[in-house]
Amino acid sequence: MIDLLPIEIKKQRRYDMYKKISLIVLSCLLVIVLGWGLYSSFLVTEYQKELGQIKKQSTELSLVELEMLEQRQQAITELGTAQLLSYGQIIADLNLIIPPELWIEEFMITDEENFLIIAKTIDEQQVLKIITRLNKYPFFAQVELLATERLKDDIILLELEGKIKK
Repeated sequence: MIDLLPIEIKKQRRYDMYKKISLIVLSCLLVIVLGWGLYSSFLVTEYQKELGQIKKQSTELSLVELEMLEQRQQAITELGTAQLLSYGQIIADLNLIIPPELWIEEFMITDEENFLIIAKTIDEQQVLKIITRLNKYPFFAQVELLATERLKDDIILLELEGKIKK
């Protein structure tokens, strides 16, 4: 097929066609951008609503947690004033009372407020020394040697028993 139209008319038709296509493409892009903007603003408002609800819930929870902490603190202060004896303090004091040559294997406190210490040592003099020191401790009473056993390598296993006084 032979095109006998002059070049100016061809250029004009091509320009008109590109003009229509570019208007359609620009219109589509404009619709897409507007749609995306509306959708984004909708998401932002929804997130802001959720954030407001979460802030409200967190303030309510923080008030509840604050009340629970105050109740726990009050219970601890009541227990602290009612009980002069602190088991954590006993453990800390045992580090000072027990000489370095004696190794505690077990330390148990029973419901009847008795305690049992199972320890090992190399020096026999440490057995008498530890009993004396534990009897002088203000929260221990009637510390007695239950049993001793000589293990291999001249290690002495000893069991001590006593009462916890408040």
